[in-house]
Amino acid sequence: MGGQFALLDFPVEIICHILSFVSYRDLIRSTMTCKLIRNTVQKSAFLSYTIDLAYHQLQATQASTVPYAARKQRLLMSQRRWNSLDWTAMHKVECPHTAYMYDFVNGIYAIGQNAANDRRFSENVTFYRLPPYSTLQASVEEGESWTYAFGMTILDFTMDPEQDLLVLMALAPPKSQYFYHIHLRTLSTNETHPQAGSPFLPFILRAQVAGGIEHVPAYRLRILDDLLGTLAKEVVDNTGVYSAFLEIWNWKHGARGSRCAIRPNGIEDFCFLSKSAFLVAKQMGAFEVFTFTDPSGPSAYPSPTLRSAFLLPQLKQTHLFWYLTINCNPSPGSLPLFTTQNTRPSPFPRTVRDHHLKPEERILGCAIGTVNPDDHVGEGAPHTFDCFIFFIHAKLFLDSIDENRVSGFHLVSSRQNSQLPGSSIWKTVGRYEWHEWGPQNTRWFQDQLSTNWQHAIHGLRTAECVLDGERNGDAHAHGHHHPEHGTGTRKLRIRDFNPNVVKGAIIANGNEKQDEDKNKWKVVTTKDPVANTKKVFEVEIWSALPYREVVTEETVQVAEVMMDESRILLIKVREFRSTQLKRSTKVT
Repeated sequence: MGGQFALLDFPVEIICHILSFVSYRDLIRSTMTCKLIRNTVQKSAFLSYTIDLAYHQLQATQASTVPYAARKQRLLMSQRRWNSLDWTAMHKVECPHTAYMYDFVNGIYAIGQNAANDRRFSENVTFYRLPPYSTLQASVEEGESWTYAFGMTILDFTMDPEQDLLVLMALAPPKSQYFYHIHLRTLSTNETHPQAGSPFLPFILRAQVAGGIEHVPAYRLRILDDLLGTLAKEVVDNTGVYSAFLEIWNWKHGARGSRCAIRPNGIEDFCFLSKSAFLVAKQMGAFEVFTFTDPSGPSAYPSPTLRSAFLLPQLKQTHLFWYLTINCNPSPGSLPLFTTQNTRPSPFPRTVRDHHLKPEERILGCAIGTVNPDDHVGEGAPHTFDCFIFFIHAKLFLDSIDENRVSGFHLVSSRQNSQLPGSSIWKTVGRYEWHEWGPQNTRWFQDQLSTNWQHAIHGLRTAECVLDGERNGDAHAHGHHHPEHGTGTRKLRIRDFNPNVVKGAIIANGNEKQDEDKNKWKVVTTKDPVANTKKVFEVEIWSALPYREVVTEETVQVAEVMMDESRILLIKVREFRSTQLKRSTKVT
């Protein structure tokens, strides 16, 4: 045939099929330059749904059989409810006790029961399955709960309901050469997980640790599919020095030759960035990015590689870092079971989701506490603390180790290769000073210590409860908070750091404008100074990461807030140090 066909000469069905292979960015550009393509996309449920997913930083699941028009409608309805805090339903559940140890993952709330001799430990854990968004008419009071008695002292625990995985950190038997055992159980039966390479993973040789548990270390457990990361910090080693131990296992392959270990001093926290990279917070005031190979590979005990370091602002000589934590949720790459080839069915049946978060699209909440050892509130009084929380996109750290990634984040080009002082792994790394990466990519607030940020972040959103009149988060904080500190009358605030949502809000109503919904929202895009940073840091802190914020007009009696993909969990303590705890679940 001698003739040539242009794209627009094809039938609409073929045009739609061709456009289905186009990236959403090119698809949007095409709609801006060609009226026929714009009309075609608007009339195609699949193509318009593809654009909506990209706008909200989501991706479709493989298993959903719902028509695309219905998926699009459900997506937009869900996003509207989040944007206006318009609840679909509210439920309440009574819990018999408060506890030092708790977790909230994918609709399962777990709370430990304090051990009789030490409230820092647990021997029993009770699990509550909260109502999924597919069964809103069900009553939580009639919902499922169960308790496990483990017969051992539990120091920490975490879980992954999608894998029916319960991870318990416990003291090893006295005759063991290791100090801890990390037990791998099923959430549904409390038996050894059938996919676990061994019933438990040994952690920290006794020969490396001095004494017993009189000084209890701090722990962090993180699950990423078949990877398990375990951090124990403030451990007194056999030289009498405080040390940190971080190990990553492939828990499906057991403990032998399936872990990579890193033991630099001063690790405060860590989180997975991907299945081959993790981020570490260092006590000296830096974030370090490491890459590693799957511990199930042929190399026994592979060592991670330090790839880049991001320095925090320099503290004044009078101040020290009290703590540094990295908070994120969910884990990158934690996809619903029905999107994988996992042949083991989940004992926690859930409605097939139409979409889920893109693994790399997460906001990190980095909490910072500083202290002046010489500054006291009064004679005999404790030290005063200055506490902050800043948010940053996880993609910035990923982009620093992959030059081929397309990034929308700005790093000043004066990157230098140098050895990072204070690191125990002397590698040549990409080093970024604060002014090169921080002000333009972060948003800082004073931390009122009323939020457990690990459970108050999901994807690109954050949640917190604020006292009426503290909308801007400018209250000064001095000290720790725990739900047992009591319930107060507070408002609920949700911040959304999705750059597309921010741009859309600006286009719709103009910068710093609010709509007429009952819950007023605003967009913040300005570069602002952070209060009280001059007395702590050598330079005043400025931050500029844009976000959209909505605060409820109504107040609630609440001590703490948590969230996941479709729920906001409000924790209410009935009385000061009461044994009755009320969980109020709001479902969007």
